[in-house]
Amino acid sequence: MGLTRDVVQNEIPLRGMDINSATAAYTLVPSDSGIVNFNDYGTDTTYTLPAVADAAGKMFWFVNGEATTKTIITAPSACIKGVTAAVCTVITSKAIGDHIILMCDGTNYFVISMGLAVWTVTT
Repeated sequence: MGLTRDVVQNEIPLRGMDINSATAAYTLVPSDSGIVNFNDYGTDTTYTLPAVADAAGKMFWFVNGEATTKTIITAPSACIKGVTAAVCTVITSKAIGDHIILMCDGTNYFVISMGLAVWTVTT
């Protein structure tokens, strides 16, 4: 007998931001956790993450669908860890297909960088 699961996920929520979007900025809320933010907006875009106190156990996934810069920002008191040192801003390399996942433990965000190119991490 194999293992059974309590919950089976057969679809992934997807939020798109395309060239028809009215804004190049989006502030995420904790309930945005688990949604794939696919962005093919024709200009640079900035995402602001929720406060870490509100995002414990949450995961935010971003996919770059356009050769424009995607910037992900946290509050100065909640830094992103996972590359070399803790920093407070993550910026993509403008590569189509790049994607990144940020997870929160309630104190900091941690980054898993994936995709075709390397995400540039700066303060």
